[in-house]
Amino acid sequence: MRKCLFAMASLFAVESGPIPPGNTESALERARALAALAPEPKAQVNGEFESHGWWEAHSELFRDALREWGPKHEELYKFDATFEDLFIDERLRVAARNAYTSASTLEPQPENLAAAEAAVRALAVPTAAPGVWRVPFFSPRFCAALLEELDHAERSGVPLRRPNGMNRYGAMLEELGLSGAIRGASLKYLRPFAQLLLPSVAVAADFDEFYSFVVRYKLGEDVELKNHADASTITLNVCLGTEFEGSALRFGKFRFLDYPNGEETARVDAAPRDVTFTSSEGPGFDFGSALIHAGQHEHAATPLTKGARSNLVIWCYGSHGVVRVVRYPEHEQSTAFTRWGGHDQPANCLVNFP
Repeated sequence: MRKCLFAMASLFAVESGPIPPGNTESALERARALAALAPEPKAQVNGEFESHGWWEAHSELFRDALREWGPKHEELYKFDATFEDLFIDERLRVAARNAYTSASTLEPQPENLAAAEAAVRALAVPTAAPGVWRVPFFSPRFCAALLEELDHAERSGVPLRRPNGMNRYGAMLEELGLSGAIRGASLKYLRPFAQLLLPSVAVAADFDEFYSFVVRYKLGEDVELKNHADASTITLNVCLGTEFEGSALRFGKFRFLDYPNGEETARVDAAPRDVTFTSSEGPGFDFGSALIHAGQHEHAATPLTKGARSNLVIWCYGSHGVVRVVRYPEHEQSTAFTRWGGHDQPANCLVNFP
């Protein structure tokens, strides 16, 4: 289901062939001409390679066509100060900045860093499912802009490939050119936050690679999702909107591991618990709030009964697509200093942010 599975499909792809001499059609025109031939997504389980040859044969053309079509919100495509100001929840942005500042001084004071990190942790609210946390992450403005960008891409007439092997409707953000900005936001904000909340599940090396996509649940399309575990070590699930009823996430057991019963993870024999995306969760909920959970924490999407729900999902895992399923002993877990100071981490995990 991961990005690497789609990349492997290129081994079996058929060639699209050269452009016939004298063909003056643009990439956008040629992509639109192929739309009527786009294979309809059917499989709701193990659909990673569904019609893979057709999609791989035309993937470069479709990317060129979308570049020709152009973006609606250019600020979505680059992770910089503007992106952070517009699209990262202000509460998270301020708390994370204080933690980074406390860890980056010449002589960090443990008590100052501990206080700064406690402020970040205070943003996380436990849900009905043990080990699943609700956190402020993206702003409502980000949700609206991303949904508009997806609508804009659909209006281009360029065929969009299914996002993963179970969901048939949505989009792969790499195909739209949006994965770079999402990676930047994930490295700066999700990587330390998830390590803080789930210290035995992930360390910095489990955020070397990301796969981001949007899924859509809508009457007449996908309305539910069967029980599964993600192809990730850590998952961030962001509800983008809009108006809907039903369609909760039902969390069950933790695959492969029998963790002690506690706030960090769920036991294998845990009873299913529903976590909703509606305002009935309590005050302070808005679109852009996210769920952070271990990828191997099994879950399903209950039936949508009205409206439509779109979610941004970010899968995090190690280099070469490695998903770790064995928990880290305490002496291997990250510390506040390594989470926010960047020390003692693999070089390819380090990113310099302004």
